[in-house]
Amino acid sequence: YPELRRLMSHQLQLVGAMEANDLAKAITLPALEVGAEIDPALVSRIINDMKGEPGALPLMSFALRDLFEKEKTLELLPEKVELIKVSLAIIAEKYEIVYEVRQCGLVAGVELRQPCGQPFPRGYRVGEKLCLIAREHGLLTRAIQDTIVIMPPLSIEREEIRTMIASLDAALKHWKRE
Repeated sequence: YPELRRLMSHQLQLVGAMEANDLAKAITLPALEVGAEIDPALVSRIINDMKGEPGALPLMSFALRDLFEKEKTLELLPEKVELIKVSLAIIAEKYEIVYEVRQCGLVAGVELRQPCGQPFPRGYRVGEKLCLIAREHGLLTRAIQDTIVIMPPLSIEREEIRTMIASLDAALKHWKRE
């Protein structure tokens, strides 16, 4: 079929291998769509394992799907999201410095303000200071201005969520005493 071959050769587009940053997006974006995060070290390892392997992307997709199914990662996600939501609501009621809690999936922001509801002066760096206190209690987190950002991985267990919340509680309690 020479005519078919000729037509196909005009429409043929060769697609090269994906770059590392595109592979990282292919791995992480589906998780982010459900409000979760995949450990960056795991993403790096997957990308390194795939380098130079033809057809690696479909294999990676199957491997991640199998892993998620085996670990029931997505099935257990709503329960974990709810545990974080309820736990942070308790924290918000307990401490007047917690102005608002915002959450999307496993990712949450705990906004800190003065008891009167006004933001802290920028120079106070309350969010940063509270993150340092939280670190002393075993919670590694970061602040965006005076909002504490909590971003656990998809693989977090319920007990680890409780530990995370207990560490945040301890940091806020420490702050309250100062």
